[in-house]
Amino acid sequence: MKGKIYPTAAFLILIFFQHFYAANNETKKTLNKRNYTPKYAQFNINNVSTYIYNNGEADGDPNGNSGFIYPNGTNKAVIFKSGFIWGGIVNGRILVGGSTYSSGLTPGKVFDDGTTQNPDEESVRVYRVRPDYKSGDLSVESSDENKSIQEIYNQYKKDWNEWPAKFGAPYFDTDNDGIYNPEVDVPGVPGAAQTLWYVANDLDSNVAKELYGSTTMGVEMQVTVWGYKDFQTLDNMLFKKYVLINKSQNTFEDTYLSIWCDPDVGDASDDYVGCDTTLSLAYAYNGFESDYVYGKNTPTIGFKFLQGPIVEGASSDKAYFNGELISGKKNLPMTSFIRLLKNYGTGFDDAWLGNYEGTLDTYNFQKGFDSFGNDFFDPINNNVTKFSVPGDPVQKTGWFEGVDKYGPADRRFIISSGPFTMAPGDTQEVIIAQIAAGGDVETDRLEAVTLLKSYTNLAQEFYDFNFYGDNFSSLVPPKVKAIELDEEIVLTWFDDENISKIESQENSKFKFQGYTIYQFPNDRYHQYEAKEIATYDIIDGIKKITTPILDFDGNTESPIKVVKLGSDSGIKRHISIKKNYLNPETQLNNGTKYYFGISAYFLYNNFSLLPQVVETEYFGITATPQLPKPGNSYEGKYGDYLEVIRDYHNLYFNVIIIDPTKLKAGEYKIELNNSATWKNLTWSLLNSNDSTILVNQKVVVKDSLGIVVPNYVYGLEITPEVFDTTKTPPTKSDIFTFISPGAVIGNTEIAKQQVDEINVFPNPYYGTQVNEVHQFDKFVTFNHLPNNARLRIFNLAGQLIKKIEKNDESQFLEWNLTNNKNFWIASGIYIVYIEMPELNKTKILKLAVVMENVVQDFF
Repeated sequence: MKGKIYPTAAFLILIFFQHFYAANNETKKTLNKRNYTPKYAQFNINNVSTYIYNNGEADGDPNGNSGFIYPNGTNKAVIFKSGFIWGGIVNGRILVGGSTYSSGLTPGKVFDDGTTQNPDEESVRVYRVRPDYKSGDLSVESSDENKSIQEIYNQYKKDWNEWPAKFGAPYFDTDNDGIYNPEVDVPGVPGAAQTLWYVANDLDSNVAKELYGSTTMGVEMQVTVWGYKDFQTLDNMLFKKYVLINKSQNTFEDTYLSIWCDPDVGDASDDYVGCDTTLSLAYAYNGFESDYVYGKNTPTIGFKFLQGPIVEGASSDKAYFNGELISGKKNLPMTSFIRLLKNYGTGFDDAWLGNYEGTLDTYNFQKGFDSFGNDFFDPINNNVTKFSVPGDPVQKTGWFEGVDKYGPADRRFIISSGPFTMAPGDTQEVIIAQIAAGGDVETDRLEAVTLLKSYTNLAQEFYDFNFYGDNFSSLVPPKVKAIELDEEIVLTWFDDENISKIESQENSKFKFQGYTIYQFPNDRYHQYEAKEIATYDIIDGIKKITTPILDFDGNTESPIKVVKLGSDSGIKRHISIKKNYLNPETQLNNGTKYYFGISAYFLYNNFSLLPQVVETEYFGITATPQLPKPGNSYEGKYGDYLEVIRDYHNLYFNVIIIDPTKLKAGEYKIELNNSATWKNLTWSLLNSNDSTILVNQKVVVKDSLGIVVPNYVYGLEITPEVFDTTKTPPTKSDIFTFISPGAVIGNTEIAKQQVDEINVFPNPYYGTQVNEVHQFDKFVTFNHLPNNARLRIFNLAGQLIKKIEKNDESQFLEWNLTNNKNFWIASGIYIVYIEMPELNKTKILKLAVVMENVVQDFF
C-alpha cells in the first residue's frame, strides 16, 4: 500500500509531443483544474471500510493512499483506487466519461432546464444513513473516522432529515404517500445497515476532459452504495448501484459501462489479477506466497456484475430494472475483462489522462481489444478472446497469471458490459458487488480466491432474490422479558405478538429455524462480544448448518465453517440463567447488571449454492438478579412441575412454573371438547372456584417440528402431551386438575420483617468495583429498599454529607459517592440513616470508603 503519482497530460505532451500531436490536435491543451472540492463519506458498517467521493472516485483515501481497508480496523488495504466509466459514439465521435485516476465528473444534479447544482453547495455531498443511528453503537465509525461519537451522530441525523429522496435517493415509504417524511419514512436501501448516496454529472466539458480528453456526453450519474452487517458472508462486501441518465439531446451508440480498478493487495508491487467469465467476476490477489503488508494470509478483492445494462431480448427473456422484472429484455453480463500492465508497452498500458488518446485506448479496452483496437489471443489455446487471464489459478487450468511472461507487479483492470444504445432521456442501471475475502489465519492467497468465488455465488443468489427487498423488515426478533430472581435470571418470550409472525415465516426466501440466546459484557450488544448460551431449534433433522464450497483444494463438498449449530430439541420460549457465561466459573451476583440478547434465525431456502443462516438483530435486555422486593415472597421456583390429577392416561398435561412472581394460588381444571380426532381436539383452562376461562380452545396435538403454541398463564407453561394418537381421544367428561402455589406481592407486614435485609455493597468500597464502566463512574448500591425511602449519610463528625430521596419501584439505589455539592467524598467511615415512613421503620448502616486518586485523561 503506497501513494502513487501519475503524469498529467501536460507533462506527457512535453515528452511525447510529436506522438500526441499526430494523434489529435486536442493534446495541445493543458489540463484544466476542476473548480470544486470533492466531498466524501465512508462506508464502514461491516468488515469493509472505504471512501466514496461525490465526483465518482472511490477507494482512495484523501491523502492519496490506498483506501479500501479490509478487514475493517486493520489499516491494511486491498485497493488503491476504483471508478466507473462509460464510453460510446456520439454523432460519430468516440467519447468516454466517468472517473479513474482522475475524474471527469462534477458533483450535483442536472435539472430539467439543463442547469446543474453548484458543486460547492453544502447540500451537494455524499449522504450517509443507517436505520439504527439513534440507538446503535457508533464507536466503529468514530474510531475509523477519527471523530467523536457526537459528530457521527449529528451527521447521521442531518443526512436523515435532509435525505435527497426527491432527487432519486432510495427510502422505505412507510406511509405509502410517495413523499419522503423523515419523521415517518426510513431513508436508504430497505434492510441495509448503511446506505450512501450522491449524484454527479459530466456537463462541464473542462472537467470532463480531465479524464481522457473527451468532451461532455451529457450524463447524470446517481450512485447508491450500501451493505449489511451481522449477516456473516455479506459482511465482507458492499453493493453499488449506478443509474445513468442521458440528459443530452444526442443518442449514444455502441455504449459500454465499465468498472476500472487499481488494486493494491497490501504491497502494490506484487499483484496478480484474473476473471471468471461464468461469474462475471474480476478479481485481484497476491502474486507471491507472502506479502509485505499481509504476510502469508493475503485476501482477494473482486468486482461482480450482478445486473448489467438492459437490452432487447427474446420474448422468453427477463431482465431486472428498477427493482422490477421486465419480460422481453435481458441484462448483459461481463462482456470483456482487460488486464492492464504498467510500463510494459504491450498495448495494455494505462490510458493517458487528460488526452483524447486516452479516450481511444479506453474505448478499445471496453470493447475487449488492446489499446490499438486489435484482437488479442489466449496464449494457452491461441484463440481470440476478450477476456484476459480467465483461467483458474487454484486448479492451475487455462490462462492465468504466472503462465505468461509477466510476473507479479502493479496491476489494474477494466471489466466491461455492452454494447447498447441510449436515446435522449434513456436510463441505464448497473448493480455490482464489491467483495473481499480471506486475510485471516485460515486462508492463504489462493484459498482466498476460492473463498471469494463462494462469496460471489452468495452475492448472486442474494441479488436473484432482489436483495430480499423489505422482507428484511419482516424478520424481527422476539420481544423478551426478564424475571429477576435470587441469583437467577429467567428470560421469556411467550406473550409476544411477533411470535406467530416469526415462527410461521416460511416462503421462497426464509424458513424459521429457531432462537439463539446470548450474553454480552455491556449494553452495546456487539456481535463479536456475544457469548452463545443456548439454541432452541425446530425438530427437522437440521442441526449443523455449514457454508460449503470452501474446501481450498477445490472439493466443493467439504465445508470449513459451521455457521449455526442446533440441537433438534424443539422450540422453547424461556430459559433460566444462573451462571455468568462470560466467566463460567462464577454464578450470577445479586445487584449486578447482566446483558442478554435473543435473536430468531432463519434458513435461507435456496440450498443450490450456499446454505445460509439469516439471523435477526438481537433483542437486548438488561437484568439484575435480586431477592424478592420488600413485601414480596414466592412459593414456587422456576422449572418446578405441578402435579396434574387426570382421569385419562393417554393424555397428559405438563404444567411448569416459569415465572414465580406471577403465580396465583388456587385450584385449576382443564376441560376438553368432544372430538372424534386428535387433530381437532382442543382444551381450555378454567379456575375451579368460579369457572372463569383463562385459556380457551388450544389444540392438543403439537406441530411435528416441535413448535408448540404458547400456553402461558399466571406464570405457568401448560403443554399437552399425547402418548399414542392411534387411541380414541378423551371426552369432555375426562377431568384434569392441578393446584398452583401463589406469590405474595406488596405485603406490608412482610416488608417490615425484611428491613434487616437492607444492605449496601461493595462494603468496604476500595476505590473501584467491577460494575463501574470508567474511572469517573463510582458508586455503591443499597438493596432491599422499599419504594419510598429517605437516606441521610453522615461522616463520623456527625456532619450531613448527602441526602437522597428514593421514590421508585426498584429495590436498588446507587449513590455516586458525592456530597450535596456534587464533589467526591473523602475516604473514611460513613453512617447511613435510612427512614421508611410507609413502614414506620428505620435502618442504620456503616459504610467504609477508600477513594482513589483520579487524573483526568482528557481536558
